[in-house]
Amino acid sequence: MNRIKQYELPDELATGVLLIDDQHKELIARINRLQNTSLSAGNGVAEFNCLSLLSFLLEYVIIHFHDEEALMAKAEYPHLEAHKKMHAARRKWVEGMAKKFKQAPEVTGGMILEMNIAMTDWLFRHIKNEDKKISRFLAGNAKSISPIGFGMWKDREDLGSDSAAYVRKLRSTQRIKK
Repeated sequence: MNRIKQYELPDELATGVLLIDDQHKELIARINRLQNTSLSAGNGVAEFNCLSLLSFLLEYVIIHFHDEEALMAKAEYPHLEAHKKMHAARRKWVEGMAKKFKQAPEVTGGMILEMNIAMTDWLFRHIKNEDKKISRFLAGNAKSISPIGFGMWKDREDLGSDSAAYVRKLRSTQRIKK
């Protein structure tokens, strides 16, 4: 099987916030899997992997965006509202892609490639142009918080790796919208 170049999170795109960087790395790993899937489109594996990625993305846009926004709020990041709007737009895009894929009679290599390119392009541009601004703000702001010290991380530790439980907890405490 031919292998497509795998993406990595370059050091210059690391935010210095371990949770956020780990989430970015996980998303990149999933994009890499989707990229490899596009090589075998049409054999059932591609459709399964693509729908699996979309399921992951539907949770990711809730969890990651919430975590990032909580960090920004705690640090009193001045561009929080603009960043939230970008997140809302990407969340809407992911929901639209999920709907498109679920309604399609067949998942094609072209559909997978379209999603892969859109996710990769958005992710790297967003980290470089937006998340790095947050990183610089945190590094230069005396009121800033420790990259490992904002309160909601304790919630994550309490729930382990059960992301569905984390989403339910966030919704039950009204920290995110349903």
